Amino acid sequence: MKIETIRKEILQKLGIVPNQFITKVAEDSIIIEEEKNKGDNNLLQKVIINNVPVNNIQIWLLDFEMQVKGFTPSSKTVEKVIVTLENNVLTFFMVELKNSIKHQLPNAGKISTLNQINGKFDDSISRIFFLLTFNNHHDWINFKKWKVKFKGIVFYNKQIQSGRNEKTRICEIITSNEKKGPVECNSTFLGTQKIKVKFIKNTEEKNELEIDFSDLNS
Repeated sequence: MKIETIRKEILQKLGIVPNQFITKVAEDSIIIEEEKNKGDNNLLQKVIINNVPVNNIQIWLLDFEMQVKGFTPSSKTVEKVIVTLENNVLTFFMVELKNSIKHQLPNAGKISTLNQINGKFDDSISRIFFLLTFNNHHDWINFKKWKVKFKGIVFYNKQIQSGRNEKTRICEIITSNEKKGPVECNSTFLGTQKIKVKFIKNTEEKNELEIDFSDLNS
């Protein structure tokens, strides 16, 4: 088999792969669950996002936790990615669920919770860039002109502070009053990317949280 043939067939197969973990959102609510927390009512298990504007803009849901043989990387990604298309801008909301966030310097050889979250944003962005390169969108002429934006959304129940806070940007954000701000992420393919990150606390600290879609952008 010639290399040209291999490349052509692989690209065709790769164009089909995303269909296994990308779904079009048709309902006005999105449910994101943390599978490993199920069964423990003391942990954050589910986030319900209401009033999703499916009648006004196009929205998709990427399930990066779904395993696709021969494609799924070993790197750690966020739970889900909500993708919106509005005014020729693709916005990727990278959603992570955490029961507790400890923002302190870790012990030797360990990675802090906040650095783990930042790393998940890094890996998720890299995977999204990879997906965009072999997209087989039917309207490629318009697709190639769309702009791309990233936002990190972290839902959490508890915030555990320490006198030994790590001196990182993401730590500064969660310890601020607004709980949001810009963070630099390192993508595998295109280097440093600046994204907006927002922490949303489940004030009742229960296993379920309901919010409005507009809260992701506020």
